[in-house]
Amino acid sequence: MFQYITAIEPNADNYSIKITYNDHIIIIAEFKELLEKGIMTELKKTDIFNSVKIGNKGRSIIWQEYDIDFCADSLRLKCEKQPKIANPISSIRNQAKQLQQQAAAELEHAKQ
Repeated sequence: MFQYITAIEPNADNYSIKITYNDHIIIIAEFKELLEKGIMTELKKTDIFNSVKIGNKGRSIIWQEYDIDFCADSLRLKCEKQPKIANPISSIRNQAKQLQQQAAAELEHAKQ
């Protein structure tokens, strides 16, 4: 099943976009290297870079005025090599489970 984008947070200071998917995975897509040629140079302007929107059904990000778009799947695959921000729900569950196990072990030790 394809994942789709639910939120974006552009950062024109470093030409990156924080992208959140429906499965709570978050990636940081970096665009600085792409802004050196052709129509992409327009995105160097802060207001234009920050005008990025989520495309149809969350399947892309777009700069509609400039007919520039990037596929959600391609962005995610490209960024898989980058360190990810962990799934927040999964991380909290794992932390809670570890704390429960630690508390149970300490309680068992205290009983002895």
